[in-house]
Amino acid sequence: MVELKVGTIVFFPQEDFERVKQIEGRLYDQYRIRFDTGYGSEGREWQLDWSLQHPESMTRQEAMEAITKHLDSEQIKYRTELQTYED
Repeated sequence: MVELKVGTIVFFPQEDFERVKQIEGRLYDQYRIRFDTGYGSEGREWQLDWSLQHPESMTRQEAMEAITKHLDSEQIKYRTELQTYED
């Protein structure tokens, strides 16, 4: 039986690449949070799926909350979309 998991793609359609990159750096420096990034039809995107890495002292939910907190505190405009994936 295949287990489907749910991840999130974060799109930054109106944000400057450098600004988003700086937040990625702060997330790593402060929390050691890492994930796949790329470009899609809407510009820069983060793929918070199987690639989401965080310290063992932090749950996946806590990592997601830290990411959201940083984006909101920086007043970054973004859109999210849920996506299923397999391990």
